[in-house]
Amino acid sequence: MNFTALFNQSDQTTYAILQALMQRTDLTRTTASLAADYDLTPYQLNKYFETINADLQTVTTGTPAYLDASQRGVWRAHGLTTYMVQRIGLLALQRSNLFIVFEYEFFYKNRLAKRDYINQHAISTPNFYLMTNSLHTLLANEHFYTATGGATDPESIIRLHLFELYYTAYTGVATPFAELNASVEPLLQCCADFIGHPLRPTQVTKLSLFIKIWQLRIQNGDTLTADALTLSALPAESQTFIAQLQAVATPAPSAREAGYLLAFLLTQQFAPLPDAAMATTFPAVKPLTANFMGLLTAQSALIDCSRLDLDRLTASLNQLHLQLVTFFVEPTTFIDPTQMQFFQELYPGFDVVITAALQHLEQVSTTPLTPKLRVNLYFSYMFALISAIPPRAVNDEVFICVDFSEGALYSDYVIQTLAAFSHAHIVVEDNVSTETDIYISDYHSDLVDAPQVIWQNPPTPTDWSDLADMILTTKHDKTLQLVK
Repeated sequence: MNFTALFNQSDQTTYAILQALMQRTDLTRTTASLAADYDLTPYQLNKYFETINADLQTVTTGTPAYLDASQRGVWRAHGLTTYMVQRIGLLALQRSNLFIVFEYEFFYKNRLAKRDYINQHAISTPNFYLMTNSLHTLLANEHFYTATGGATDPESIIRLHLFELYYTAYTGVATPFAELNASVEPLLQCCADFIGHPLRPTQVTKLSLFIKIWQLRIQNGDTLTADALTLSALPAESQTFIAQLQAVATPAPSAREAGYLLAFLLTQQFAPLPDAAMATTFPAVKPLTANFMGLLTAQSALIDCSRLDLDRLTASLNQLHLQLVTFFVEPTTFIDPTQMQFFQELYPGFDVVITAALQHLEQVSTTPLTPKLRVNLYFSYMFALISAIPPRAVNDEVFICVDFSEGALYSDYVIQTLAAFSHAHIVVEDNVSTETDIYISDYHSDLVDAPQVIWQNPPTPTDWSDLADMILTTKHDKTLQLVK
């Protein structure tokens, strides 16, 4: 669920305008385009201008950030950053009456009288009931109770969506439920002991939030009705962790609830999940990995699978698919589709395999492939392949012959510089061969059939850029021939 859905209507527009400004490198938008995009009158535009500046003043520390309209018909932002937009997003969430009702509904409804909660949050009783009705409609429209990944237990589905919302809204900006920090500490230490090393900052942030939501739901009387793990399939140290967790948590969680926290650690790469336990508890994982490996080996003309680090690639894919079918959280990073083109051009063979894998996932996965998820999965698959497949295992190498009349000194300079393109699978030759794709020299030669690059002076940045484009084009053409 997108946390902005809980904003007041005016804050939804304010936040959208800020994001629209951030999409422009010059941080400008015309008032005409804003009026058209958001159906605003001149009066409304002026009010939003004032509101945004007031919010920026609230969240800014150090160099001021603000909007100005000194150029007629244009809004220009100064000092605006992604972090400031995130802080304004959280500010808007926390002042939303709908969010006040949301927190009551999911964390305090069964342990705090509605009258007491209303008095604590300075919201009128009629407005509270009105917001409650609106919330139920919104949650239905946002598919809040609909399963994603492999979750089937209704309580597990709710917790997952709560985690997703708070993780997206708060991470990197503020700490939610700060009053629980002290009670979370011994649980974090228990988890670190089980993992076998201190938690990294990102792990602390993620795990702290998960534990807080877990505790709040239990305190509100909302417990699981199904096990998240088959505990009998796990090794003895997992059973020990369950016992330690029950000893330090107050109140002590049931074995089922402790197993739920253990499942999060195992599926979110905090600790390894034994292969036998994965097959027993999460049977959907290995078929997805097997399909991907089948698509990879089907490209035998492109990729020499005998050179692959199969164990490393399989482990990476299993972990990726495990997250997809268990505690799947809508990604907030590595979701920019414009960044895909670089990898598509640099690794066209991998792109063929990944595209086919994503098409298969769309057919079989219970998790809808939203645009953000599709891009995030593309990057995840790409990085897994790059890490596990050595350059010489891919048959799209570009063979470049470097042959300068000045001799080895100048040729060596160009060869050393070409080393920076090693990720492009370049093979440098000292003489022309039948495989030569590009010939670099200071003079054109009629004895060479391959495309020639002539540098009679030291190459400029533009020369190197043109060569890079030529390399990518050559790789693309070779890949098309190999996958026909």
